[in-house]
Formats: sequence, structure tokens, C-alpha cells
Amino acid sequence: MGGSVGFTLREEGGKEHRMCRWTNAMPWAVNHIGIVHKDPIHVRDVLGNWYDMVDDYNAGRHDKSPMAECYVPYAGLNPTGYGLIVVDMQKNVILNMQGYTHIGGMAAIHLVNEMRATRITSSMTVLSSDPKEKRMGKKAFKRRKPDDDNDCVRFMDFVYDGRVREVEWYDKETDEIKVKPVDFKSITDVANYLKVREHAYENFLFDMSPFEVKTFEESLEGCQQLYQAVKELGFELTPKEEESWVKYLERWNDD
Repeated sequence: MGGSVGFTLREEGGKEHRMCRWTNAMPWAVNHIGIVHKDPIHVRDVLGNWYDMVDDYNAGRHDKSPMAECYVPYAGLNPTGYGLIVVDMQKNVILNMQGYTHIGGMAAIHLVNEMRATRITSSMTVLSSDPKEKRMGKKAFKRRKPDDDNDCVRFMDFVYDGRVREVEWYDKETDEIKVKPVDFKSITDVANYLKVREHAYENFLFDMSPFEVKTFEESLEGCQQLYQAVKELGFELTPKEEESWVKYLERWNDD
């Protein structure tokens, strides 16, 4: 279902955007070739969605952005809801503490689900019971319109850029997370790989360079480490943000 998550993006020039976003938008916003290439068009799209909602909230246009009150008042450089993601394009670092989505990779099951779907829209993957409707199959990986950014399409952007070279999976016999190399050159390569049932439960790893992705455990210690990492990047927190950090840390103390 998802919920809210703190999300801050600092542009190369130093301009900061401190937001509270819907978790479901984060895979598209961050696990995107436009982030690793610092593509101004993708950055514009990510920020545009936010500032459109802020404008609607400030103008009282609740009918246009009915969920704005769930996000806009809680914007800031601090964890909220699921946690916090910071994309620092100035220092090439991504900080991540949240359990909604894998930052710097993609679960194979997302690709499998889209291949099994009968239709993919901007907001959902549709699986019809009508036998006359054909499954997407390999078509799910093809950009049919310029703004298509579903999981399969974004995955192939990383493949074509030579950034999908490893996959991780859980080995039940050894109770360990293991990593192995993969070599994809085409949609057919990926589709054939996913035909193996076991592969659907693996996680593909993205090369996010020049960014270093730092993921923190969802715990009191992890949250404290994330706070320190934010400070080390040179961000200055407002009194309201400092207070929000204290309250979020108290959640772990209560647990």
C-alpha cells in the first residue's frame, strides 16, 4: 500500500528540495537512469509533481490534489512515515533508510508481474481474467510512448547503459545473501532469464555510479547513523526538522 517518506534532493548547483512524498513514486523517482546521469528533464519531472501539489495545497485546491494534506505539511529533511531518502547530486551520495523499495536495484518479481499483465498504465499493472486479452510479455520492456517509465522500461535503460551486472538472492541452504554476475544485452536475454521460476525471487543490482548508495538499518542505531550522515554532507537542519528527528528517534526507543 505504501505511505509517506521523507525525500530530499540537492541539485549539482546546491539548490535543495526538501519534500515528503508518496512511497510508491520513489522507485520511479530514484531508481531511474535519469538520476545517475543527472538528467535535468527527469529532475524537473520529479520536482514538478511535488511543487504542483504544494501550489494546490497553498491555494486550497483540495479537489485537484486531495492527498496534499498528507504530505505537504510534513515536508523537511527528516524521516517521516517509512523513513528518509536523500539524493545529493552535488556530492554524489544517496542516503536511504526505508523499507518500501530497494534503492539501487529492482526485484525480479516486478518485471515478471509486468510481463504477465494484460495492460500497464501510468498508475497500475492490470491483469485481466479475459482469455482474449494477451499478456504483455516482452512488450512490457518496450517504450511505447516517450514518457513510459514502468519497471520493465526503466530496467532496460540500466541494461542498455551496462549497469545491470549482478543479481542477489537468498540461499536457504547456507542462510546467506549471495551475489552472482549476469550479462544482459537485449530484452530477449532478460525474458529468457526470467523464465526460470527461481529467478523471479532474485534482486537485480544497479550500478548507480557516480552515486554511492548508503543504506541504513531501520533501527535506533541506523537512524542515528543516518542523522550523522546527513550532517556530514553539510546539510543544515531547521529547528522544526531537528524536532522531527528527535520524535522519529523516540519511535525506536518506544519499541
